[in-house]
This record gives sequence, structure tokens and C-alpha cells, in this order.
Amino acid sequence: MMQRQLMLVVGMVLVTASGCTHRGIYEGTTAWRLDGCKTLDAPDRAACEADARRSYGEYQDQRKQALEASEAER
Repeated sequence: MMQRQLMLVVGMVLVTASGCTHRGIYEGTTAWRLDGCKTLDAPDRAACEADARRSYGEYQDQRKQALEASEAER
């Protein structure tokens, strides 16, 4: 519990220090996302860690594709 609180504080400091840009927030929370993967079994952990290490550019591309697919369904 204490480690989770520490990661939250670190994330908030990184967000503040980064000027609160979307990229800064994303990149500042990588360690926090990786930490959340530790509780998973090996196969799920590997996928979680790969997702947590995804670059901001890759995240933006996948997000854009998902939004476009969602719009196309409407």
C-alpha cells in the first residue's frame, strides 16, 4: 500500500515537473504502470509490461485507430 502511494506521489511530481503535457503525463507514469504489472502471472505480466513500455507515439497511433474504428461503428 505504501509503495502504491509513493508511486502516486512520484507520478504527480513528474506530471507537475513536466508542465502537464499529455506526453509528459504519459511518460511520467511509465514506472507506475510497470509496477502494476508485478501482481500478474508471467504471461499476463509480459503483455502488461510490453504495453507499459509502449512509446507515446505508439500510444497515440493506437488511440487514433481506436477512435476512428469507434466512429466508423456509429
